[in-house]
Amino acid sequence: MGRVRSVASGWIDTGTIKVTHVHDFGAIGDGVTDDTTAIQAAIDSADGGGEVRLGPHTYIVKNLSFSGIDNISFVGHGIRASILKLADSADVDVFSGDAFEYLTLRGFTIDGNRANQAVDVHGIDFENAGRLLIRGISVEKCDGSGCRIAATGSQIIISNSIFESNDLRGIHIVGSTFVTIQGNTCPSNGLDGIDIDAFSQNVSVSGNICNGNTRSGIFVEEDCNDVSVVGNVCISNKSHGINVNEQTDGQTTERISVVGNVCRKNDDHGIRVVANVSGTTIRDVTVVGNVSMDNDQDGGGLAGIRVHGVAGATCENVVVVGNRCGDRQDKPTQDYGIDIGTVVDCLIDGNDVNDNVTAGIRDTSSGGTIIGKNSGSDETLTAASPTLQFWGTSSLDSTSNAVGGTLGSGSEIGDTKIIVMTEASNSSTVSVTNHETSDPEIITFAAVDDTAVLLWTGTEWITIKLSGATV
Repeated sequence: MGRVRSVASGWIDTGTIKVTHVHDFGAIGDGVTDDTTAIQAAIDSADGGGEVRLGPHTYIVKNLSFSGIDNISFVGHGIRASILKLADSADVDVFSGDAFEYLTLRGFTIDGNRANQAVDVHGIDFENAGRLLIRGISVEKCDGSGCRIAATGSQIIISNSIFESNDLRGIHIVGSTFVTIQGNTCPSNGLDGIDIDAFSQNVSVSGNICNGNTRSGIFVEEDCNDVSVVGNVCISNKSHGINVNEQTDGQTTERISVVGNVCRKNDDHGIRVVANVSGTTIRDVTVVGNVSMDNDQDGGGLAGIRVHGVAGATCENVVVVGNRCGDRQDKPTQDYGIDIGTVVDCLIDGNDVNDNVTAGIRDTSSGGTIIGKNSGSDETLTAASPTLQFWGTSSLDSTSNAVGGTLGSGSEIGDTKIIVMTEASNSSTVSVTNHETSDPEIITFAAVDDTAVLLWTGTEWITIKLSGATV
C-alpha cells in the first residue's frame, strides 16, 4: 500500500483513506471563476473517509455543505496561501453543515467578502456537529460571525486559528458541550472575540488573544455551566475584557472559573460577573490570579473586577482571590480595583488593589461579602449595613443614607483599622465586635473627617485615636 504525506494528519495509508484534490473535480483557483460546484463534488467524494486538498490559490465560492458527510479532512497549503473567498452578492454561509461528525479543517483562509454581501452570513456555521477539529485556519471579513457552532454540537476543538474583523463574533458557541477553544487570536470583531452562549456546558477557553473587539473580549452568557476561562489576554476591547453575564429571566449561569487572565485597557470593567436581569442567577464563580489593570478607559467609574446582582436577581458564592487590580497609567482611569455590589457569600482575599483612582475595594453588598487581607484595599462604603474589612481604611459616604456598618474580629495581632467619614449627609455608626470597652461598641461619625483608629490585639480591638468620632 502506498503512503503519502498529509498536511492534516501526518502519514496516512492510501489503501484506506482517499486523497483527492479539488482540481481533480474541475476547480480553477484563479480568483475569478466560481469553483463551488467542483469543490462541493470533491467534498462529497470523500464522505466516509477521505482528505480533500486545496492548492495555493484563491477560490471563489458560494456555500459549501458538509451536511451528512462524515470522517473527512479539508486541508489547504496554509493561511493566506489557500483562500476561499465568498462570491459577490452570494449572501450565504461559506461553510455550513448539519448532523455530521469527524471533520478536520486546517490550513486555509476564509474571506467573507463582507463589503459585497447584503445579509449576516458566517464563515463557518455548523449545527449538530460531533468530533470537529478546526486548527490553523483564518476567517476574516464575514458579514456575520467567523465561526458559529450550534444546536448540540459536541466534542469540538478550535485551536491556533485567527478570527478577525467579522461583523458579529469571532467565535460563537451556542448550546454545545465539551468544547475546547485554545490558542486563537480574535481581534477587531463587531461584537465579541469569543461568545459562549445559550446552554453551552463543559467549555474550556484558554490561551486566546482577544483585542480590539467592539463588545467584550470573552463573553459567557445565557444559562451556561462548567465553563473555564483560563490564561487568556483581553486588551483594549470597547466593553469588558471578560464578561460573565446572565440576562434571561429564570436562567442560571453557574460553575464558572476565570483564572490567570490578563485584562488591560478595556473601556469598561476588566472582568465583570453580573446577574443582570430580575429572576436570573449567577453562582459558584471563581475569579483567581488574574491581572485586571488600567481598565475603565471611558471613565465611567468602573473597576478591574465587578461582581453584582441587580434587584430581584441572585449573585452568590463568588470567590475573588489573588488578583492584581490596579492602575499604573500616567493618567489613571480605573476607579476601583474590585467593586462588589449586591451579592451573597462573596470572599475577597489576597488581592493587590493598589493605585486605583477612587478606592482599592468598594463594597455595597450590605453584609454579603467577607473581605480578607488585600494589599492597598481602602474601601468606600455607601450601603446601609456593610461589613467592614478588618484592615486598611474604610471611608463612610452617607450621602444616600446613614451607614450602619459592622467591624468583626481582626485576623492577626497588629492589624490596624482606620475608619473615616468622607461624606456626611447622615450621621453614621460602626458596631465594633470584641472591643476593649464592650461587645459590641458603637462608634458614631457625624461630620466630614470624623476618624477612628483601632488596633487588634489578638482578642479585642483597642481605640488608638478618635478625631471627631465618639464612642
